[in-house]
Amino acid sequence: MNSVEEAADATRNIIMVFGKGAASERTVCRWFKKFRSGDFNLENEPRGRPEVKVDNEELTAVVEADTPQTPRELAVRFGVSKQTMLDHLNRIGKVKKLDRWVPHDLSEDQKETVSTLVFPCCHDISSGRFAPNYYL
Repeated sequence: MNSVEEAADATRNIIMVFGKGAASERTVCRWFKKFRSGDFNLENEPRGRPEVKVDNEELTAVVEADTPQTPRELAVRFGVSKQTMLDHLNRIGKVKKLDRWVPHDLSEDQKETVSTLVFPCCHDISSGRFAPNYYL
């Protein structure tokens, strides 16, 4: 019996005891290979996901201190891809508008300012009293 057959038998036995989905044949093959090499450590090994290279607090400080940087320039500065940088900028709530990084959402003060400026105009429009130059 070769190692693939042994792993297949072991997988069937594991599934009979622990139920469907307990282990795949590929996982059991990996275990066989690991144990045959003399590695009997049962601790979880680190996953393949890379460590985070961008500290969002540092990114926020950089963006707020020097706003005219493109995502590509920021990516080079932090040593990541442009898409990774765009993801981090999105996480810290920044979008680029007119060559400046601005908060993605309006602050409470900005919302209040918009409501005090826009709602009276809407009321005047709905009542038929719209005068375009009145509010300028």
